[in-house]
Amino acid sequence: AVEVAFEASHARSALEERLSKEVDAAKAERENLERVVAELRGLLEEAENKHEELKHALRQEKELHEAASRLLEEHREDSNEQVSEVQQELDHLSGQLEQKEDDIMQIQFDMVELRTQFADQAKLFSENAEELEQGRSELAEKNERLKIARKRQEELVSQM
Repeated sequence: AVEVAFEASHARSALEERLSKEVDAAKAERENLERVVAELRGLLEEAENKHEELKHALRQEKELHEAASRLLEEHREDSNEQVSEVQQELDHLSGQLEQKEDDIMQIQFDMVELRTQFADQAKLFSENAEELEQGRSELAEKNERLKIARKRQEELVSQM
């Protein structure tokens, strides 16, 4: 019975020692796991902070993008308005140019007509000048005959 009690005591001691080692190992494992959990919580907190920073940066980027889009749209509208104004001015100037071309053509036609009229009047003047000269010559001849006839008449009257 002493032997059994000794063996039981020895087994109990071995068991307690083994249990103590396992408890120590479990404590070490628990401490290790707590350290890992603490590290993971730190990493999680860092990740959450980084996530918030990224969300904030994304909001800012989105706001900048929207502002740039608004400015671009305003610029497009201004450009379209300017293009429209320039197109209207170009259309107006084109119309004026066409009118000026028509006016120039009309002036050229009028000049041709005036040249023709001038040539006709010069020809008529030349013909009239010739007739006038011929009439003067005839008048001078008649005047000469009239002078001769008067002289003769005076001679005849004086003879009577």
